[in-house]
Amino acid sequence: MARPVRFSYSSWKLFEQCKRAWKHRYIDNLPDKIGPAANRGSRVHLAGERYLKGEIPAESLPIEYKSFLETMQLMKTLGAKSETVWMVDHSWNPVDNEMNAWLKAVIDVHYLMGTELHLIDLKTGRFNKRYDAQLEFYAVMAASVTMAESVHVRCFYLDERSVGNEATYKREWLLALRGPWEERFIQLTMEELFFATPNYGCKFCAYAQSKGGPCDMEMKP
Repeated sequence: MARPVRFSYSSWKLFEQCKRAWKHRYIDNLPDKIGPAANRGSRVHLAGERYLKGEIPAESLPIEYKSFLETMQLMKTLGAKSETVWMVDHSWNPVDNEMNAWLKAVIDVHYLMGTELHLIDLKTGRFNKRYDAQLEFYAVMAASVTMAESVHVRCFYLDERSVGNEATYKREWLLALRGPWEERFIQLTMEELFFATPNYGCKFCAYAQSKGGPCDMEMKP
């Protein structure tokens, strides 16, 4: 049973949510059906990326950015980069070739102010405390691919017009957090029993029987 050799936060998140769904996606290579919410999120992200790259003016940003226009303009002035791919090998050394990568992260927006790196994840939908873990992982990756002395992370909730999941990490903290994240990803290489875990995500899961998938363990409403 061939397993993937490169991992991301979204891969670990799905593994934690339901090991059977993870197996279907990453070992069985069954297609994941993208729903309307995900398509909308991709469209909104693309607009922000194009603005920060200078491809479209602020006036062309979709309505979701209305409360963040001034912030977007400031970040652009500060040289913010969007949709940046960070990859590291098993020793947490940065790599450019995906064939040599162990972990991979795609960062929505980041920019440097002095020795502090600012990292922003753009979210459509409601505030979710679970995104704290995602931002922590991105901060750990940041400490591996940059020399920033601290990393400030936060989510921009575009629909709710608010900022959340905000935290600041010192570099030494992030280096110490590598170990726990290593253990999480090692789980993905050792698991043998891919039990289904019926949960709130079943209604969105492409592998649920109600969606035409192979899993008959869907949690009922």
